[in-house]
Amino acid sequence: VLVDSPDMRQKPLRYLCAIEAGFMERLGADRDYSGLMTKNPIHPDWDTLTYGGPDLLLYDLDYLAEWVDLSKFIPKRGKNPEEIGIGRNCALFEDLRHWAYKNIRIYRFEGLPGWNPWVAACRDWALERNGYFSNPLDHREVWHVCKSVSKWTWRNMTLEGWRQWVAKTHTSEVQAIRGQRNRPEAQADKGKKGGVASGVARLAAGEDKRASARMMDAKGIPAKQIAAEIGASLASVYRWIGDENSHEAT
Repeated sequence: VLVDSPDMRQKPLRYLCAIEAGFMERLGADRDYSGLMTKNPIHPDWDTLTYGGPDLLLYDLDYLAEWVDLSKFIPKRGKNPEEIGIGRNCALFEDLRHWAYKNIRIYRFEGLPGWNPWVAACRDWALERNGYFSNPLDHREVWHVCKSVSKWTWRNMTLEGWRQWVAKTHTSEVQAIRGQRNRPEAQADKGKKGGVASGVARLAAGEDKRASARMMDAKGIPAKQIAAEIGASLASVYRWIGDENSHEAT
């Protein structure tokens, strides 16, 4: 399983992460062991024993999984797995991709010149997040996770694609349904709950546009271009930028 390559795939990596965590618990192993130190099997001080011949020395993941209960160790999408061993790769990948989804638009506005700053921003954020682990990943592994996430988001999360996604998933109807599902008393007053949910959604969308406008203004992008890119009126952009300037003056 590739764990330090831009070609690594998350599904087998998560599977490996669960198996590793399962064996760690089963054997009572040290959770803080980073894997950087091990005995040399060919050193004369150690007797190395092998069983079953060379054909049985390699085990596939399915065979290893038979000996442990994986149900409580398999990391779910959107949730951090155990931040130990291989799990650190999964945790870093999950956290970085969620951060990247929210921040890619800032650099996308600059077009191709934004690519290098975008990669640098992903790298800096990933290195900072890696520092939170009790045993941080090697910088090479961090770089490969960063490269994978930055390339995917730059290639797939275009401004037009983001607008289409917002138009598809943040309509008043969709937000109303979401609001109803998340409230215990939804069945009592569906119309009212839906209206409140859509209102909250519009407020959140407005806050997102306001933040985007201010960040673009800080990069020197003209107000007319900002309004066209984020789908807001020119008057709103001027008001948001003016509010930011007034706050800074204060």
